[in-house]
Amino acid sequence: MQKIFIFFLLLSLSLTLDLWAASSTTPNNLRIINVSTNSAGLNFRERNSGNVTYTLIASTNSSLGPVFSSGTFTDEASANNKITSGTLANLLTNTRYWLSVNAQKSGSSSSSFATAVATVTLSPSVDPAFSWVAVTSASLSWTPASGLVSSYLLEAATASAFSS
Repeated sequence: MQKIFIFFLLLSLSLTLDLWAASSTTPNNLRIINVSTNSAGLNFRERNSGNVTYTLIASTNSSLGPVFSSGTFTDEASANNKITSGTLANLLTNTRYWLSVNAQKSGSSSSSFATAVATVTLSPSVDPAFSWVAVTSASLSWTPASGLVSSYLLEAATASAFSS
């Protein structure tokens, strides 16, 4: 009877220490940087030292699921309180994303994901210019948007609200 109790106590202590270690290594102080039409960067404060792999995620849901985009990178010279940054690419334009990061030190379990921060990717700026306008036709030109833009939709109407 005493052996079972001691084993349970040791198992409980082991689980408590493992959970504490995971939460204390979660990156913190997340800041959004370098937002473009199809990417966003994330600065964060490291809470590990040594060889650490970071996983960045982007989701269109504040609960971080489902994950829209993710990326990993390894910092072999990670240091506690060091500011690090990563970038997620291939995001959709003009879309709200919640970004987060977790850490996995070599030989350890992953930390939990940090509290997510939100951003909206930029809309492409095309700035159309009319070259000429006639009764039944017009000529337009614009600077192509960067990123994942594969086509444009041009609409014409006689009402400013495009109702006719």
